[in-house]
Amino acid sequence: MLSVQDVDPKKMDHVIDIFRTVRKELGIEMPKNGENVRLTETQVRANHGIERVNTQPA
Repeated sequence: MLSVQDVDPKKMDHVIDIFRTVRKELGIEMPKNGENVRLTETQVRANHGIERVNTQPA
């Protein structure tokens, strides 16, 4: 989980690069359907059992 506040674009790009590097090193692929955000238990109940969502639908 990550909460970012008051981060300039340069720092955010650096954080994104770190995530990409770690995912690549661990062999973790992004889901094909884009559902890469896991909801909390409370959010799952509020969303009728949906556990993952795509934050940038096409």
